[in-house]
Amino acid sequence: MITTFISLFKFQTSFFLSRSPSNFFFLIFVFSFNHNHVYWCEAFYHQEEKIKPRNPPGPNQADINWKEEEFHNHVQNFGFHSDWGVQFPMPKSTALDAPPGYVTLYADFFREGNFRLPMTKFTGEVLTNYGLHISQINALGLPRLTHFEFICRANRVEPTFEKFNVFYFVTYIGGFYSFNSRTSRVDPCSRDPPNSLHDWKHKFVYIHRGVIPIDIHYRAESEGVPRVNVLIPFTEQDWYTTLTRKVTPIIQLEERALVAARMSMLWAPQNPRGFPVYGYRGKAGYSLMNIFDPKACGAMVVAVLPEGRPLWVEQIRDNFLHPTSESMATYANTVLGEDDGDDIDADPAPAQGEPIILSSEESADSYQDLIHRSARACHNEGLFRNLLLMMLILLLWIYRLGLLNRLRPGRRRKRIRLRRRRLRNR
Repeated sequence: MITTFISLFKFQTSFFLSRSPSNFFFLIFVFSFNHNHVYWCEAFYHQEEKIKPRNPPGPNQADINWKEEEFHNHVQNFGFHSDWGVQFPMPKSTALDAPPGYVTLYADFFREGNFRLPMTKFTGEVLTNYGLHISQINALGLPRLTHFEFICRANRVEPTFEKFNVFYFVTYIGGFYSFNSRTSRVDPCSRDPPNSLHDWKHKFVYIHRGVIPIDIHYRAESEGVPRVNVLIPFTEQDWYTTLTRKVTPIIQLEERALVAARMSMLWAPQNPRGFPVYGYRGKAGYSLMNIFDPKACGAMVVAVLPEGRPLWVEQIRDNFLHPTSESMATYANTVLGEDDGDDIDADPAPAQGEPIILSSEESADSYQDLIHRSARACHNEGLFRNLLLMMLILLLWIYRLGLLNRLRPGRRRKRIRLRRRRLRNR
């Protein structure tokens, strides 16, 4: 009913506004919320246009779109081993077209998300506990995961899934899963997450499934969004206080910082005993948290380990999930998107009767509720906006019809009187 009423006003308003040349480029925008669709009604040059927002392409819709030269540079820059079998997808291939025994990894996982191979054990722990596949993660959500691991390492806090689940929960949109910050009863540990990445869904590679040597489940849409209870009393914990003491921005980190935080093994210093540290004015050993401070004048430098200590790469090796010949053989026939469900041992859904600390964003009952959450939230606001706009249109209509029409005859009579006076004076 409201939409019909608006359509009538659009026609009448555009007609009467056209009587004045000054209103030739007058625009009227009317937003009418109907479920999760937004209609943009525009009266411009006396034409009406209906524009519906385009849904972002999913993993089975975004075709490959990057140059092979860029692909080879990517493989070289991020240390992909030849036995990992990385492949450049054929033209018009999508992320779900990976050959049997392969998975899809997006280029911006590495370039913007601080993700590296071999994958850290913490990343694998988060994926398995949520029941998610690495190929289903949104490139805008992965930086939250790697940022959390980095600040934990920088503050000498052991990162775990339970701690990560205190600050973040899983969301789903457009065929991908992401991690959003909890906003209820939880202090933030990060800020300024990436808002957009241009064409990230079109730049991906196929790589051997065995490179990720753990059971990860490709979650079907019918399974819904995983929600896990916050089971630990976290507010009085020392690690919670430490991680929330300084809220840091999510940024792209340099390789030395990732190596120092035990998140990357791409390390080949000139001195074999070298290891990366944060230094300032010739002194080393400062906290890695200084990387997030634009006022800090230090930088990542290379220090030398004393004799008798193992090399830095050897010290951090146990922090990663290393592919083996056994893992390559185990997952040789796995088809991406067609997992049989045996990869996960238990359903990560919350058990009944356990305490839950959830924000309002997480109270949706199903995947569909999550998708349409913003539409429901804006429904009342949209009705109010529509009423205000209709009142504005009505006032403009009355003004144009009533006041101007009353003033115009008076102006004509005044002009006639002036002309008569001029003629008499002559």
